[in-house]
Amino acid sequence: GRIKGGNVTTKNTSEDKNLNLKMEICIIGSGNVATHVSQALVSAGHTINAIFSHHIEHAKLLAEKFGVSLYTDNIQELPKSDAYFFMIKDSALPEAVAQLKKNALAHDALWIHTSGCMPLSTFCNVTNAAVMYPLQTISKGHTINFRNVPLFIEGNNDFAIMLIKQLSNQLSESVTPLNSEQRKIVHLAAVFANNFTNHCCTLAYKLLEESGINPKLLVPIIAETFRKIDKMGPVKAQTGPAVRWDTNVLHAHTDLLRPNSAMQQIYKLMSDSIHYYHSKND
Repeated sequence: GRIKGGNVTTKNTSEDKNLNLKMEICIIGSGNVATHVSQALVSAGHTINAIFSHHIEHAKLLAEKFGVSLYTDNIQELPKSDAYFFMIKDSALPEAVAQLKKNALAHDALWIHTSGCMPLSTFCNVTNAAVMYPLQTISKGHTINFRNVPLFIEGNNDFAIMLIKQLSNQLSESVTPLNSEQRKIVHLAAVFANNFTNHCCTLAYKLLEESGINPKLLVPIIAETFRKIDKMGPVKAQTGPAVRWDTNVLHAHTDLLRPNSAMQQIYKLMSDSIHYYHSKND
């Protein structure tokens, strides 16, 4: 298979990781994911030939970062490319796809989105479509080693699957095929493991700051928590008053949280969940 009119070239070899895939790629988006994926693509030897963003200044900044001459806030101005990478918020994805379909230059290319929740079928009637979902917390100002980021991939035909597998293997050491429903479960699990955990740390910092205590004192216990999870698994690593069902401590904590009913409710729900889980699984 070959994208018609594109610049995709491959070298015959049995190892996917050694396939010499070089692509010209349009980036659709200019946020955290677009920034880090673009860096990984450039590092792997691919060429970014245009950047689209609804915010033209954001597109300009990303274009300057990677030496890209063409940036635009009109998706139909994007040039002919081997691939179009959609890295925008889920709610904006269907409209962006619909708009790019009006660009005849894009029809034979590989279209890729990076969403954890949006299905492959978002690319309805697209010839070659794929998903490459990076399972990592990504912020513009924080450097990550993309080689260590798990990528979950899916394609709508054998050619698209071959291309997204080759491309992903160039970017990461961990590439796993998943269908759209499985990927949605991974995304949900990541929200619990990352987003909710981070918010709990936000609340913990707030408690200490309000009492004039340096919240950075929590960093060693936070770091040790994740080392234990990696070594022991989260079930064996769980400690605290909710596991022991130490009612004196639980009541004392809920009393302290009386001025903040939202945090008090979170504390009760989390404690009940920990106690219920461990009483059923011990």
